[in-house]
Amino acid sequence: MGRPKLVWLKWPLRLVLIGAGLLVVATAGLVVWPSVSPIPGAADAIFVLSGGTGDRLALAARLMNERRAPVLVVSDGNPRTKACAARHPYVVICPKPHPANTRGEAEMISRLVKQHGWRRIIVVTSRYHVTRARLLINRCVPGQVSMVASNPRVSRWGWVGHIAHESLGLGWAVTIDRGC
Repeated sequence: MGRPKLVWLKWPLRLVLIGAGLLVVATAGLVVWPSVSPIPGAADAIFVLSGGTGDRLALAARLMNERRAPVLVVSDGNPRTKACAARHPYVVICPKPHPANTRGEAEMISRLVKQHGWRRIIVVTSRYHVTRARLLINRCVPGQVSMVASNPRVSRWGWVGHIAHESLGLGWAVTIDRGC
């Protein structure tokens, strides 16, 4: 008696492998190498998501020093941090979003844009966060939004965590939390 043939496993296994491959490609395109905006010449304000320190703030400071906008908004910035406490040749606003997540930041940006009548804004966030942040902000904010990515130094395990977090967050934003 010979070995039983497992022909019935071939197609389900192929479908699982194809699905896993498509998931890897989609994740790479949406989280690892997302589409980002070219840095515009001018805007009404520059927003830093989860700002206060790090690569996002450094990029925003560079853009402010290039006079890309007259106002810097550091989301969740501690008023005692250098970005919020120091004197600058531009206006710095350091609001705290409620809730303290990307959705809360999108709602906060929307309120500030409407309150000040801004038409063009630049949003700075980390490369892995661009796709989900763009989705949430575009749902809430009228006008032109340019998403600019900083390039944080992230370990392999850090990337695993960011990919998992952003993939789950993007799935939540697309399927369950659809409003603004």
